Amino acid sequence: MKEYIRLLLLLRLFLRLFAFTYPLLLTVMYNFWVFERLPLALWVVYVVIIALWELLSGIFADRPLPMTLLKAYAALTIFLEFPSVLLSSRLSTAFAFLPWVSLWYGSLMVLALLVVLTSRRR
Repeated sequence: MKEYIRLLLLLRLFLRLFAFTYPLLLTVMYNFWVFERLPLALWVVYVVIIALWELLSGIFADRPLPMTLLKAYAALTIFLEFPSVLLSSRLSTAFAFLPWVSLWYGSLMVLALLVVLTSRRR
């Protein structure tokens, strides 16, 4: 089960790296063809399903999640996603980004909390 979770997290890490670094090389982060072609509701459903799957697989795993992958997600957030929103000089953009952050990273924050709590018990 641990290898399956690690594979799932590595796949998600790759998808985030690809989704957020590729458009940075071409144009503004959120103006590339995938986000324009699929409806917003489909993206929200995708993020909710992935978050639920990560939470369920993380909670019912035999061992806690690798902390290295959670740190990699934090690095991706800090260096790739937040600067594009916060440095755009539009506060309304940052406020619109907050629900997306809660959906996109909420499950990872809960899993990180579980890792911290289980490591303290040992």
